Parts: sequence; structure tokens; C-alpha cells
Amino acid sequence: ARWGGGGAGGRRRTGAVLVILFRADSAQAGGLGGVELQVDNAPAASHSYTPTAAQALDQGAVDQLYRSEVLPTTHTVSVRVTLGGTSVVQGVNVNAQRETVTYVQFTIRNGQVIASTWTSQGTTPF
Repeated sequence: ARWGGGGAGGRRRTGAVLVILFRADSAQAGGLGGVELQVDNAPAASHSYTPTAAQALDQGAVDQLYRSEVLPTTHTVSVRVTLGGTSVVQGVNVNAQRETVTYVQFTIRNGQVIASTWTSQGTTPF
């Protein structure tokens, strides 16, 4: 059979994919309350962390907040992290390109939220 069971959308991957990750390199295990994510000024995700989950993040775990196909254009991404009862906000503009996975990683480091970005081509988006 020539169809090969490729499934729907097998050739449709012409758009860009945006993946947003969250890490906590040096958060106090009990101090991380949660994170709220906005993509293009619209709510995209909200995660609350138990002390156990916060400790896992503190020990190197990564939380995938968001993964979706997006238009190949510039997107505004921001997070509000509740840390020790206060909110810390960080944002970044990223240019999502066609047939490329664009990663944004927000990391808590010494009470600050730091954003980094990178891209990957040839990675299966889904």
C-alpha cells in the first residue's frame, strides 16, 4: 500500500512550533508557588507547584508549559512566577520560523527569572 498509514497532517508541517519550558535552578523548594504563562498577551497556561514538584524542579526537572503550532512570525511570551509570596514577571519576543521548533526556557536563578531561546530544525514537532 502506498499510503503507509501516515495519518492526518503528515505533510502539513509547514508552520512553526513554539515550545515553552520552565526550570528552577536555585528556587527554594517551598518558595515556588506557581507560574502563569501568556503567549501574545493571551493566557496560555497556569501551573501550581506542590512542595514535591517544586523540589523536583529545584533538582533539575523541567516543566513543559506550552507546545503548539503557531504562525511563523514574532510572538510575545511572558511568565509571572510566584516565588516566596511575591510575583516576578519576565517576557521575551521570539521569532518563530517556518518548519522550525522555537524553544523558550524561563529559569529561576537566584530569585530572578531568566529567559533563553533556541531553535531546532528537522525535529518532529509533535
